[in-house]
Amino acid sequence: MFGDATADDDPASTPAAEDSEVDAKPADGAKADTLRMEQAEDARLERLVRDEVARQLSGGFVGEDPAASEQRDRAKKFGASALGVVGAGAKQVWGLVLGSIELGLLVFLVPFYFFYFATAYPRVLAFGEDFIPDHNRDRVQHLIREMDRAVAGFVRGRLVISAILGTIFAIGWLIVGVPYSLALGLLVGVFCAVPYLSVIGVPVAVTLLAVDQFSLPETERMVWWGIIVWPTVVYMVGQTLDDWVLTPLIQGKVTNLNPVAIVVAVLAGGSLAGIYGMLLAVPAAACVKIILSEVVMPRIQAWRKGRVVDPLPVG
Repeated sequence: MFGDATADDDPASTPAAEDSEVDAKPADGAKADTLRMEQAEDARLERLVRDEVARQLSGGFVGEDPAASEQRDRAKKFGASALGVVGAGAKQVWGLVLGSIELGLLVFLVPFYFFYFATAYPRVLAFGEDFIPDHNRDRVQHLIREMDRAVAGFVRGRLVISAILGTIFAIGWLIVGVPYSLALGLLVGVFCAVPYLSVIGVPVAVTLLAVDQFSLPETERMVWWGIIVWPTVVYMVGQTLDDWVLTPLIQGKVTNLNPVAIVVAVLAGGSLAGIYGMLLAVPAAACVKIILSEVVMPRIQAWRKGRVVDPLPVG
């Protein structure tokens, strides 16, 4: 009788098991709800962090209207371009002001110093003569007068040559069709004051002629090689005339330098001091030649003939 009893027939154990199962179900549901809430909160925080990082990197606002974003970008670009234009304008105005000041000083200082040196030149010469020893004064004054004559002749000769070459270039480039040939020829004539500096006019003339020809219809254009050849031919004619006719006749007689010596002097001066060296090379070479011919060579000849012991003109 007792052996036939089972666990289901036990009135004490069945209600307790049912109560424990009922209590476990609400506990598991609460844990699941808490876990879901934590996951949702983590997802929300992650989304907020990601949106904030994206906003910081893009410089905009997350969820902003595309039209508003485009308008803001346009405003930024307009502001940057406006600042650039204002900055460039201010820079140009400042450069213009500095250029005007420099030009004003140049216009004032050049006549001032020219007037000062012109009026004080005799006193400068008298002051310099006090440093010349009495026993060599006549000799030194003779050399200074010869150098002054050579330098003055060089300046006058270059001015005349510049005027002639400027006229030749202007007429020649006008014939071959170079635009603004008269102004360009006169400008290159000014550059002719420095020997062989007028060569810078050739690329300018070729460029102006090329621009003018390419603006014409193709049937009216000059052949392509003529654009390069004809302005160069005009320059070669003028430079050849300068080398073999004008310089020997006008300048060579005054400075007593042959064309080869002038070319060598100009090249040496340009290598040593640039454009200023080219400008001062010929008168400096003329002065050096005067010293060599008047002082050094006679002393060497006297030493060769046994009349002096030291060949250097220092004794």
